[in-house]
Formats: sequence, C-alpha cells, structure tokens
Amino acid sequence: SQYHKLFKDIPTEESVLKVCSCALQRDILIQGRLYISPNWLCFYANLFGKDIKVVIPVVSVQLIKKHKTARLLPNGLAITTTASRKYIFVSLISRDSVYDVLRRVCTHLQVSSKKSLSLKELSEEPDAVSLEVIVPEGKWRKVSPASLSLSLPDANYQCIHRTSVSSLSAKESSFTSEEPLVSESAINTEEELEVEQSCVAELRPSDYQLLKIFIVLICLLVVSSSYLAFRIFRLEQQLCSLNRDYLSRGHR
Repeated sequence: SQYHKLFKDIPTEESVLKVCSCALQRDILIQGRLYISPNWLCFYANLFGKDIKVVIPVVSVQLIKKHKTARLLPNGLAITTTASRKYIFVSLISRDSVYDVLRRVCTHLQVSSKKSLSLKELSEEPDAVSLEVIVPEGKWRKVSPASLSLSLPDANYQCIHRTSVSSLSAKESSFTSEEPLVSESAINTEEELEVEQSCVAELRPSDYQLLKIFIVLICLLVVSSSYLAFRIFRLEQQLCSLNRDYLSRGHR
C-alpha cells in the first residue's frame, strides 16, 4: 500500500518483490528505499522535505553491474538503461540478495560475468552460413559444367555451355581490362613518391641555411645579453662607490 501510495502511476496489480534500504549516488548520497517489482524498479527518498523519485522500467534495463563504493566497499549496484542513463545504488546491506532478485526479474538479461548482467547476444544470421555453403558449390558447378549433361538434354546443355563460355569470356575480358588500371595506379603512386622525394631533397639545403641563420641570431642574442648584464653590473658598482663617497663627506 505504501508503494502504490508513493508511485501512483504504477498499476495496482504490480506486487512488490523486495524492499531494501540504500542510497542513490548523485553529487551527494541520497538515502532512501528501493522497491523491486516484476516490471518496475522504483527509488524513493525525502531530502529536506522534498520527494525524490526514480522510476526505471525493467524492459529498459540494459546492464546491471556490481559496484564498489570508493573502490573499496562492495555494497553497490550500477544500473544502466537504454537511454544511456546510469543509476548507482550504494549502501546495500545485502547486495547479493538484491542482485539475485534483479537477475530473476530482468529475464531479458544474461550473466556475462560474475559481477554483471547484460543483454543477450543475438543469434547468428543463417544467411552467412548458407552463403558459405552455396559459394563453393557454385564454383564447383562452373569448373565442371559437364556434370549437368547427365540430367539435361543435349539442346539445353549446348545453350548452357554457350552461355557459360560467353560469361567466362566476358569475365576474362573484364579482368584483363582491369589489370592495366591497377598497373597505371601503381605507376602513378611511384611517380608521386619520386616527386615527393625530389621535393624533400630540394628543401633540405634551404633548411640547413635557415638553421645556420637561427644559430647565428641566438649567438648574437646571448652575446648582447651578456654585454648588457656586464654594463648593468658596472653601473651598480659605480653607484655604490658614489653613495659611499657621499656618505663619507656627510660624516666629515
């Protein structure tokens, strides 16, 4: 009755399977209760007189994973939905029992590891298997067309033989027409590589000249800065000597 009073949109036929005290991890931990029913996962908390409610349909649950609070305490569960929303419930006293109830409720999930439940993997499509079987058979029929003469009349065999020969000749012509295109592309790539290498070889001397200019400029800057430092030091010494002379004259 308390469950349906808090969550009025839930049908009255929905029965509560388990109620557990826990905390919802947000910017702060929100202490409340988690209600587990066959079709809904509902969390309710009252923070400073304000009702906080979280309603998660069981169908939308995509992943359930055991979570460690601060990477130390194994007392949490992380629930991810199809809308890429993640809810982390911590401070569960009996996490394993809650995990077992969720495993029974979420029948569309399967055990992917010891600590998580995820969506069931889709079965492989039969088309891929059938193609693997049919393709070698088609190749075998093209290689040995004489085997068809046992079950077909001579006229039909001649028609089939002519069409097969014409199709094979057309394929051979297409293959021969494609071969020079490949060679031309290879030649073009080789030419481009040669051009790039020549450009790099032409740019290298200029790079060396620029490096030399930069080194000379750096040396000039170092020399000028050292000269300025020396001049500043000399001026400080002169000022100190003048101050001493002035003070000595004042005492006299």
